[in-house]
Order: sequence, then structure tokens, then C-alpha cells
Amino acid sequence: MLLEDSKMSLLPDDKKELLRTEFKEKLVDPVHIVMFTQEVECRFCSDTRTLAEEVATLSDKINVDVFDFLKDAELAKQYGIDKTPAIAVIGKIDYGVRIYGIPYGYELQTFIEAMTNVSRGTTDLTAKTKEIIKETIHFLLHPGEQNDYIGTGTCADLALRNDAPGL
Repeated sequence: MLLEDSKMSLLPDDKKELLRTEFKEKLVDPVHIVMFTQEVECRFCSDTRTLAEEVATLSDKINVDVFDFLKDAELAKQYGIDKTPAIAVIGKIDYGVRIYGIPYGYELQTFIEAMTNVSRGTTDLTAKTKEIIKETIHFLLHPGEQNDYIGTGTCADLALRNDAPGL
């Protein structure tokens, strides 16, 4: 449940204790949370800021800086942020981890894992999974280089194939 009053806690006390323990066990290097909102915050921006600031109180290895998307437009551009609310999760280096919208509910675990992974500088993904992700990203960024196509049996398949007439 999101709260209207941003001064109230978004995390239950029992969850805070679990996170303190998890951060103590898993965080290796410092994590910098860079959050972008706007001067006039929508409810989601306000709650995202509150959540980021609250999470930062659970470990001395987590710090948070909050920036105004419009006033700090150049910084937002440097981080590749193009909408709010947005969070960049930075470790020793910037791995490009970005979270848009409030990381609450199921997305909270994604946020926690992102902080853990950038802190360690690695993930628990297998080599095979990393290779599949790398190939998928390459396919998405360079669709004209692909010769194989798996269709869904629709008319749109013909238009998407590289060897389709007129393409």
C-alpha cells in the first residue's frame, strides 16, 4: 500500500529488519542510489523518493541523492534518464541499472537484488543465461543482421522477416 504522507514509512518494521540483515550479509562495496523526481512530485515520485531514502537508512553502504529531473536535466541525460520517477543504482562503476516507477510490491525485490548485484560487481546468472541475454540484446539492437526468424503465424510475420519483399 502506498502512503499519501511521505513522512510515513513505506516498509514494515519486520521487512526493515530482514533487509538490514540481508544488506549486512550481501553488500560488499558501497551502493549509490541516484533518484530523479520533479519539484512538483506526483504520488509515485514522492513515494519512490521516500522508499529510496528509507532503504538507504538500512545500511551504511547505501547512500542516496535525489535530483530534480528538470533542474538537473544535464545530469539526467548523463544517466540516460528520460522519465520520472527514476532510480539509477550505481556500484564501483555504473552498470546501467535503471528502475522506472516505484519499486514496490514485487519490484521491491528487483530493487534489492539490483543493489546487491552492483555492490558485488556481479550477478548469480549462469554463463549460458548471460550469453542468451547478450544475443538477445544484440538482436534487438541490430535486427537487420539476423537471418533466422521465428514466426508466430500471423500476417505481421511476413513484414518482420528480413527477406520479406519490399524490405
